[in-house]
Amino acid sequence: MITVTDLCDYVWCPYQVYLKKVKKIRPPPTPQMVRGTVIHSIKEEVSKRERILVSSHISEGSSLDEIRKCIFDNAMRCAKNVILKERQGLEAQGVDPMALLSELKSDFHYESIASAARLKRLIERIGLGAAIEMTYPEQEAEFVLEDKELDLRGRIDCFEQVGGMSIPIDYKSGNMHEDVTPSQRMQISAYAVMMERSMNTKVPLGIIEYTNFGRLRPVIVDDEAKEDVYKTLEAVKRIVYGKEEPEKNIGKRCNYCSFKEYCI
Repeated sequence: MITVTDLCDYVWCPYQVYLKKVKKIRPPPTPQMVRGTVIHSIKEEVSKRERILVSSHISEGSSLDEIRKCIFDNAMRCAKNVILKERQGLEAQGVDPMALLSELKSDFHYESIASAARLKRLIERIGLGAAIEMTYPEQEAEFVLEDKELDLRGRIDCFEQVGGMSIPIDYKSGNMHEDVTPSQRMQISAYAVMMERSMNTKVPLGIIEYTNFGRLRPVIVDDEAKEDVYKTLEAVKRIVYGKEEPEKNIGKRCNYCSFKEYCI
């Protein structure tokens, strides 16, 4: 079955799809890849647990520092658990687990202050229950989509239900660009197509969340974006099932590609 990752790879470089899916080449993981995977897992754990802890430990009379501490302690607990679990993999790639934890501790410190201040203002304005609902919309984490008719499969990091709409969210631990990249736009658009087909919902946009920067970028999903998903899917199928070898497009991006030794 074709995956959403295959569509994103095609947008980045069609030849990469050929190497991965036809030639079955799998480059070894890089330190950046392992680090990113760990941060990604931490973010998912924090998101799953934060609403539960805030709902059970925070009252309308809680101080700003009490709210901040609840949010910060949860983030640090999740980070420690995930890093301990993945310690051997990190060390094998030359990534210092304690240095990573220290870096995340600094990020969580500032993020918890901002989150607590936002939640405290909402509690004062609309009450605890409504503030929690607004701050932590209903979410579904690690949701797998599979469309047998399209022959397409994908895994959404998280999505929120807002009114009658669904909003897919994808976490990125790498560099933040001035705008979402074409591959990121394809990823969100593919999720939108699959969600609308299988969940009887509207998906007018998605969110890219850059975890290293605490920033969100919206991705509008219009008819043109959805049509691009179908076109790209057909192109990927010609490579994967038809063994069609695409032309190599050598350029600057090849310097950052883990497949370059198999290609250039």
